[in-house]
Amino acid sequence: MAAVAWPLQAAMGASFADRVQSIATGTLAGPECTGASVAIAFAGAAGTGQAFSGRVVYANGAQQLADPNTIYEIGSVTKTFTAFLLADAVAKQLVKLDDPVAKYLPEGTQLPAFQRDGQTYPIRLVDLATHTSGLPRALPNMAFPFSTAQMYAGLAKVSLTAQPGTAWEYSNLGFALLAEAMQRVFKQPYEKLLADHIDAPLGMPHTALVSAGSDGASIPIGYGPNGGQAPLNNNSWPAFNGAGAIRSSLDDMTRYLDFATSGAGDTVKLLALLFNWQRFNKLDGSGSVEQGLAWQRITPFGNGVDVVWKDGEVPGFASYIAFSEKLGEGVVVLTNRQSCKAVRAGLCVLRAAGDAAGMAATRGPNCAF
Repeated sequence: MAAVAWPLQAAMGASFADRVQSIATGTLAGPECTGASVAIAFAGAAGTGQAFSGRVVYANGAQQLADPNTIYEIGSVTKTFTAFLLADAVAKQLVKLDDPVAKYLPEGTQLPAFQRDGQTYPIRLVDLATHTSGLPRALPNMAFPFSTAQMYAGLAKVSLTAQPGTAWEYSNLGFALLAEAMQRVFKQPYEKLLADHIDAPLGMPHTALVSAGSDGASIPIGYGPNGGQAPLNNNSWPAFNGAGAIRSSLDDMTRYLDFATSGAGDTVKLLALLFNWQRFNKLDGSGSVEQGLAWQRITPFGNGVDVVWKDGEVPGFASYIAFSEKLGEGVVVLTNRQSCKAVRAGLCVLRAAGDAAGMAATRGPNCAF
């Protein structure tokens, strides 16, 4: 995809822009989105623009319409930022993907390893970034604030579910450990890595850890599935910051989408590392996953159109970022209600782009907004 021109300018006929706006409005109209807001950015061959629906409310009682600089938590989309840092470390020859993660952790750290026929299989950096480490999704009994020391103590009691690198099982714990390793590789805390390695090069001034705005002054109230106000801090933070604690704006995330689709400056060389696809069978036997570093790829529409994607969900917020190389179109969806269907909205934007390109879908989400 070609790079997005900034500031965003409408680059298509009104019909596609109207369709995206109808998706934003229709998404918010669902009962699972009551009281929330939806922000959508789209960029590429079918068009470039933004669509908004709804208002946001802050802890101090202030209210405003959602706009390009409204802050949302992006949940597990954070994992793509941690993967960016890994790719950056590889490109700078600070690490190798196949390195054992233990090499970059404090001496004496007790990590589980897989034993078979007298052979030991350690967890590698690449295993953490592809959800194939054998680590579970999370540790038991986590409560905010959950410290790195508590994470290490929990890791010492964990058993791997499979030989690292052989089976796929989604793991927040794996990305928390990867983020810890990257902090030690670069000798900087995660928020500093985010600012120096991603925000500054890509021009993303509103992107930071949630803790940087934890007073509620900059982050609007988020709502849980039942519509009640959600807690601002997740029970696994700060140890799991690198797995899901970033907050950002629609403008910033569109710049991030631009990076993912075309690179920017020295970051171009990271794309081949991030999107080196491998297919893994799921540990539970329910199918397989085409996995890059944090990102995944699917063909959801039955017409051969690819979608590279990552979603996120934390108490009170949901997010989705995706693009299709075949369509040359990308999308970002942000919302401040956890049950609001961000993934469906994003897929419907890409489906509409396919319709505009004469590649009609034969399956996929219901997009009758």
